[in-house]
Amino acid sequence: MTVAFKKDEVIALLGAGASVQANIPASQGMIAKIEDLLSDQWSRYRDLYYFIRSAIQFADGIKGRFDTGFNVEQLVGTLDDLRLGDRHPLFPFIGAWVPKLFEVAGPDLSTATEFRNLIVRQLRDDWVQLKYREDAAYYSGFSSFQRELQDPLRLFSLNYDLCVESTISDATIERGFNENKKWDWRLFDEGRIDPPDIYLYKLHGSIDWTNDDSEQLEYLDAI
Repeated sequence: MTVAFKKDEVIALLGAGASVQANIPASQGMIAKIEDLLSDQWSRYRDLYYFIRSAIQFADGIKGRFDTGFNVEQLVGTLDDLRLGDRHPLFPFIGAWVPKLFEVAGPDLSTATEFRNLIVRQLRDDWVQLKYREDAAYYSGFSSFQRELQDPLRLFSLNYDLCVESTISDATIERGFNENKKWDWRLFDEGRIDPPDIYLYKLHGSIDWTNDDSEQLEYLDAI
């Protein structure tokens, strides 16, 4: 029996494990890789990592959450906040930094910046890179489904990888960037006279996104 769906009645959400079959590790797998590196090449950041991880888990425990996981987004997000130091918007409301922080992150928190940049570089250049397009061939099923749907498919992704963009070649994909490669939310407007086959919403960002000199979001052809 064929089921007819109304326009925008169907959306698809890609979670953290969607690209594991394409040999892109999930967040927990990336934490395992970081911990392997901390035992060798990244050993100078080990104490900082232990401090951040234990602090996050301590905060969860205060709220009664003792079974929460620890993922790479929490780690990088915390390093992003810490490296701002007195430039963080919440700094005026903080009575004092924990003394241990300066011991493990350096007096100017530069170690936090170094560690954060190392992780992001590893994510961008290795862990989140699709090495073989055929590994993600299963993503092409979205274009087949869209043809059956006969309306634009709204595809939401929590992942940074380029599996959708790299493997779906028989459908037009709108990512929200204009001809100058600058972000333009109006490209997702419902009133378009030439709608694409797939609207792709990357809620957490993408490895090929960056900010230009004026802090406007743009994408890069090569990463």
